Amino acid sequence: MKRWDLKEMVRVLKVLSVELRLQILALLSERPRYAYELARELGISYPLVHLHLRALERVGLIASEY
Repeated sequence: MKRWDLKEMVRVLKVLSVELRLQILALLSERPRYAYELARELGISYPLVHLHLRALERVGLIASEY
């Protein structure tokens, strides 16, 4: 298991403090989805989904596949 330092934990918790990001993680925990699917299911724009996906990816909570 990875040991996290305090600064890294704070970064992750800040990312998780946004409810929409938790909703995205919940959907992704069910199965992989494309960003446009997340946008449709959450009723938000694709650019907004992309913004939140990038934040989740930056702290290592998700990984993109191309």
